[in-house]
Amino acid sequence: MTAKDIYEKRNNIIPVIGENSFFYYPDNGGRIPLQNYLVDKIIEKQIGKKQLKHPEDLPVTQMRMKGFYGLSLCRQQCGFSKDEQYLQCYNRIIEEAKGKIHLDDTVKEFLERYKFHMIITTNCFDFIETDLPWYKSKVYVAARGANNKEEIEENEYITYHIFGKSGHPSIWAWDEESLMSILHCHHDNDTAPTGLQRYIYPDQNSGKKSKSLLVLHSNLPDWLFRFFLYPLAYKDKWVESGFYLNSDNRAEGSLKNFIENVICYYIEESEVEQVLRDSLDFLSDNNEIMGERIPHGKKYDIFISYAQQDYQLAMDLKNKLESPLFGLRIWLDRSGGIEDGDYTARMREGIENSAYFMPLLTKQYKEKLSNANYEGMNSMLDVLNDDKKSSYIQKEAWAANIQYASLKKDNPNIKAYSLPILFSSQGINYSQINACVELGQLPQNLFGKVHIFDEEEIDKKDWSRYKTTEK
Repeated sequence: MTAKDIYEKRNNIIPVIGENSFFYYPDNGGRIPLQNYLVDKIIEKQIGKKQLKHPEDLPVTQMRMKGFYGLSLCRQQCGFSKDEQYLQCYNRIIEEAKGKIHLDDTVKEFLERYKFHMIITTNCFDFIETDLPWYKSKVYVAARGANNKEEIEENEYITYHIFGKSGHPSIWAWDEESLMSILHCHHDNDTAPTGLQRYIYPDQNSGKKSKSLLVLHSNLPDWLFRFFLYPLAYKDKWVESGFYLNSDNRAEGSLKNFIENVICYYIEESEVEQVLRDSLDFLSDNNEIMGERIPHGKKYDIFISYAQQDYQLAMDLKNKLESPLFGLRIWLDRSGGIEDGDYTARMREGIENSAYFMPLLTKQYKEKLSNANYEGMNSMLDVLNDDKKSSYIQKEAWAANIQYASLKKDNPNIKAYSLPILFSSQGINYSQINACVELGQLPQNLFGKVHIFDEEEIDKKDWSRYKTTEK
């Protein structure tokens, strides 16, 4: 299995982020594996409370390295008379470390730039959501007899806490015993995560593709991980569809055989980071990246042009593009344009101070176009001050065309400026837009078919590549 496999299958991959992907980052630099930090702090607090008389006798290495079993061992060895006391200590340490526990840098960059719609995590805290704030934190594990059939939307960005989440009404895995209870729920017909199963393996008649699991840095014992995976991995459906990136060189040979027979791909610990780095290079080589942009120094990333009747459509798109997922700066008339002052001045400022022009092509947009032809105009002022009864959006389109010509003069290699979105659901098609171009109502440079996106691409495209504003 190679980085190219990850890149080519990226739209059908679900990363599974294990405990060994998380670290505590102290103020003095460096980083500490999360479980090491947690165990050491528990020991420190219990010594402070005089609950440990001979801390040097503790099996610290096992407690640090053995995953959920190590946390159970820590509870048993560190003088806790009740599980509740251990749980309170555990949660207090996490709360005190708030803001200092993060993903491994390479894993974070990989998730940040690939933007998978779902991430499954075995961790029970919201560290991923802190690092990647566009993901919605959801808990589908439903223990103690609850129904667990909730469907998962394809276009959401979800962090699925497979072993529950701290503070959630359901149980969550804070040691081996609580984990075992959750794993039994995964195998029970009434409480199994059937919504997740349907998301990974859609009904054949749905037209949706099965997903692949890409497991990163799991520290679960081999047999325990197998127990978790089995309900999701029916052998007749695993046809070269999964990946397992190991983080533990002590993996049993039997697990390797299981992975090769069921999940198809296995990568040794020493190769994991290089595979992730190479997969990021594939994004770079294909211009599908968040980084390596040429800063334009503009105040706004995108100027949205729309017909007045489509205000809510424009606002919904603005909110989506400004969300943490993409982080763009959007110019929209009712957020600092027409209603804040003279239209001509405000629109001119918006066009000149935005890196991209995004008209929303709808039936209402087309109906706003007049027969005015601006082909002979030589400046933005000519467009804005003409005495023809043209609409605001038509003036915006031709003003943007003049701005584009200016940008091309300064940078002949500019690849994109216009980002029109065609809303066929709003009663418009490309042929109608092309007719407007041929009549001279819209500029060919900005409205040729090669430039136009379909509305279905809104939820599929990584719009963050247009975030080029210098901070």
